[in-house]
Amino acid sequence: MRYAFIKAGTHFEFANMAPGYFDVRYRNLDTGRISRSEPFELQETEEYNGTRYSKMRLTLYKVLNGNTRTHEISESEF
Repeated sequence: MRYAFIKAGTHFEFANMAPGYFDVRYRNLDTGRISRSEPFELQETEEYNGTRYSKMRLTLYKVLNGNTRTHEISESEF
């Protein structure tokens, strides 16, 4: 599990993540709403010229035709 405080209007990058399935959980400090993303997979693939790592870019606000949906969750799930 990793934690980060991401100020509105900025971006943040997690590095050195192990391959696996993840979701992102966050609280909107203006509304108090707690949400989580749909699960996504980060992969590490060995290739003839080295190792390829997957990247995932996620916005914490709604984007038309975005790459994930969010679901409201309870405090206990956060």
